[in-house]
Amino acid sequence: MIEDGDYMQVNNVYDCMITTGGREFNVIDYEAHSNGFLLKESHDLAKSVNFKPSKILTAGDEEYLKDHWKEIAEPFKETLDSMFTSPFYYEFTAKDTNKGSAIEALDYEKDEIAAIGDAQNDLPMFRAAGTKVAMGNGVDVLKEAADFVTDTNENDGIAKWIETYFA
Repeated sequence: MIEDGDYMQVNNVYDCMITTGGREFNVIDYEAHSNGFLLKESHDLAKSVNFKPSKILTAGDEEYLKDHWKEIAEPFKETLDSMFTSPFYYEFTAKDTNKGSAIEALDYEKDEIAAIGDAQNDLPMFRAAGTKVAMGNGVDVLKEAADFVTDTNENDGIAKWIETYFA
């Protein structure tokens, strides 16, 4: 899946069922509707993408991605960053273009920045922030890097951390 303005370019709109958490669903339909994209199907994304994408989102069964992410990332390790953004999403971005580099571009001291996250792609942001907060539903590697672990996003974890930290 590649963002293209209001569109999301994909290989096949219909043949994209994945299984995660014991449920099967059409991941392209899910992503398009979650983010308001119109779909643009292409049988050869390499030919149809005539711009430099900001990210390439791959999706698959979480067990498959967990077992194969290293071989998926290997050919691009020198030119792209890659990381899980959920158990069924493995994302590629331009080298050193991440949440951490965005924070570092701001005119703030590290101790003035609090970062709140739940996924592997939040690790660079944690490295750039003075205070690191992991959501209760976050991945273990992020919780291990956090200063605080709050409740889940479904249970108002951000609000609970703010109320506790700034009380």
